[in-house]
Amino acid sequence: MAEFPEEVIRKAAEVRLRQYDSEYNADHLTWKDFASEVTEILDAVAEDLGNHAAEKIAEHRDSHGDSMPPDRLGTWRRHFGIAARIASQAFLGDDDMKGIAARELAAGRAVICTGSEVPEDTADA
Repeated sequence: MAEFPEEVIRKAAEVRLRQYDSEYNADHLTWKDFASEVTEILDAVAEDLGNHAAEKIAEHRDSHGDSMPPDRLGTWRRHFGIAARIASQAFLGDDDMKGIAARELAAGRAVICTGSEVPEDTADA
């Protein structure tokens, strides 16, 4: 399940409470009564939201890359690449990441190491 800050859940649940109150009487309810519903909705779109944010970061990187001095271009691209990867996974929990890895492996879009030796520079990582 995706991991969202409580503030995000609360704001979304408050919107849902107002929507409910516009049709029914919600005097007996609070935003917490809608927290699980909005969490489920946000969870359904978490991967897409992260990927969208990552795409925006990559677009920004690519649109300004030509204006960078050549000696700084590699650093520029690396920093924005890291930011894009972080954004793409911003809301995802461990189970989400395992599910994505399983999906990518099943589709043949992932490379796995089949060797029995661990590279020396990662053995202590």
